[in-house]
Amino acid sequence: MSTSELCSEYCEKLRVAVYDEDARTIVKTLLKVLANVMKNPGVEKYRVIRKRNKVFQSLESLYVQALEYLTIVGFKEKQVEKEPKFVLNFQEEDPQAIETGMK
Repeated sequence: MSTSELCSEYCEKLRVAVYDEDARTIVKTLLKVLANVMKNPGVEKYRVIRKRNKVFQSLESLYVQALEYLTIVGFKEKQVEKEPKFVLNFQEEDPQAIETGMK
């Protein structure tokens, strides 16, 4: 399955799961993350997300899908300073996948 198809599939899972205020919040957050990466390609702070991020964790029903979505667009789970985080490595970045994820 292509990256574009996977992104579409996970967006649909997020919408179908509980398309209410929680779903809108998580989708807006994901889009903001990707927009920040595209606008600031060399800035590390936009490429690292704490796995214990309050927005993601407060929306437990969508948490797994959100993390899977980040993985599809190129983020990888890593231990950074003894804390689990999702990191988008600049060298491994796929701008097309990020752009597709924003559609």
